[in-house]
Amino acid sequence: MSFQELQLHPEILDATHKAGYDKATPIQKEAIPLVLAGGDLIAQASTGTGKTAAFSLPLLHKLMQDSSQTALILVPTRELAKQVAEVLTGFAKAIDLRVATVYGGASYEKQLQEVKRSRIIVATPGRLIDLLQSKRITLNADYVILDEADEMLDMGFLEPIKKIFSYLPEERQTMMFSATMPQAIRKLAKVILRKPKEVSIAQKTRTNANIDQSYYLLKEDEKEEALLRLWHYLEPEKAILFCRTRRDADKLTTRLRAKGLRCAALHGDIAQRKREETIRAFKSGHTTLLIATDVAARGLDIDDVTHVFNYAIPDNSESYIHRIGRTGRGGKSGKAINLVAPQELQALSRIEKSTGAKIAHGEVPHAGTIAKKQVQQTVQKIKALSTIADDAEALIATLCADLGEREIMRRMASLLLEKGETFGAKKLGYTLDEARTFLQRDKHRSTGKRMRHTGRTYNKRRYG
Repeated sequence: MSFQELQLHPEILDATHKAGYDKATPIQKEAIPLVLAGGDLIAQASTGTGKTAAFSLPLLHKLMQDSSQTALILVPTRELAKQVAEVLTGFAKAIDLRVATVYGGASYEKQLQEVKRSRIIVATPGRLIDLLQSKRITLNADYVILDEADEMLDMGFLEPIKKIFSYLPEERQTMMFSATMPQAIRKLAKVILRKPKEVSIAQKTRTNANIDQSYYLLKEDEKEEALLRLWHYLEPEKAILFCRTRRDADKLTTRLRAKGLRCAALHGDIAQRKREETIRAFKSGHTTLLIATDVAARGLDIDDVTHVFNYAIPDNSESYIHRIGRTGRGGKSGKAINLVAPQELQALSRIEKSTGAKIAHGEVPHAGTIAKKQVQQTVQKIKALSTIADDAEALIATLCADLGEREIMRRMASLLLEKGETFGAKKLGYTLDEARTFLQRDKHRSTGKRMRHTGRTYNKRRYG
């Protein structure tokens, strides 16, 4: 469906065209007419499907129709607040409609001045409830949107959200957008929405089909070495690696920096200014690997992430989907790589089953394979070199006088081949057959536990 068919204001249609929006995504096709029609809405669609435009475009259409109306958009993180405001500002340029951002870690006075001049406020719950309770602002929003509602609840914002709604007028249009719909979201919807229409864009395979997913079965102490080998073999342009804890993220960042990787940690203990610097460095390409915890990575919207690494398997499929959804965006392909210890195999198997995705087993490249690849790359660089250093001839003359041409070539080749020695043991991890053996053992153990629990006889010979 084209945007022209959605009956949006001509100036908004012109803005979408200039922004490169030609056809509506499924969530946009379903949600925009319902928002335009009025009434509350609860919409579910996975990350990267165009949810921001799905509420931004009809919202701007409505605000153009009545210049006295205002809107509030709640988001979980500062980064997402900035990104949503940027999208809205891009669409609203032609209609001279201002957008304010309200989030922690920034000047109160500057934000208050923006709020006074703007008809749309994009805010995080923490800073907004602070301003409301201190009576620095009052809100008479005609339209209220919760974006990434599930993430806000995961981050502990349930009570602040309820408190914020106690400051809002009863007469309003409220819309909730979320990637998942756990029971807590349903309960919140009953409190803040009135007879909402529902839209759900679900697929049998809930993970993005553009993402190639694989796993490598490893001993826990092999993961770091395996990551290094895969990094040098796959050569990611920009990647995010997910750790379980802040301590893990810091420790791994320090160790990988020592190995020459341009990486940075991102977690809840990092100050806001440092966090913003880290994200800017990652977006610009100065940092190529972001090592993050789940909560710290929420709200990141970076389209050119080529790889996602799971250094530890998440506890559930929803977290897995959110993690790998950072790549393969905007129609591009991406890779999701899982470094899995034997005790994590069952968790990965449950994720594979619940998402309907195919997560293929891979074997870590041998040290010799990576060394050979690096030598080939160096040879290609030498062949392609067009600028010769001024002192090169003098150096060759000196070496030839001492060693001779043949000996120089042998020693240069030896220097290139030494690179393979930095990758440790030749073989890392387990083969596919070994992985299957681990899975069978886990299944047998779990079967035995269930049988003992139900009082049935456990046959050790049968179940292993």
